[in-house]
Amino acid sequence: MFAFIHNLKSKPTDVRNRAAIFIAISFTVLIVGIWFMVVKNEKTDEEVQTKSMREEIKPLMMIFGNAGKGFSEIKENISNTKKEN
Repeated sequence: MFAFIHNLKSKPTDVRNRAAIFIAISFTVLIVGIWFMVVKNEKTDEEVQTKSMREEIKPLMMIFGNAGKGFSEIKENISNTKKEN
């Protein structure tokens, strides 16, 4: 592993960036895959079929909804600052 990292340090920046993106995507896919297996194994097939998709993504929608509100507040603050100047 250390030899790979040392060898990668000597490569050009674009090669290092591609390697970093590939490694990040690989780890993300691995984590999401493990997460899906755990979520699926905690429920029976009947529970999975009866539960709607809306209930499954509710926490994710709450996060994005709050992020949207935060961005709106930031946008308002920026526009108010510009009007004051």
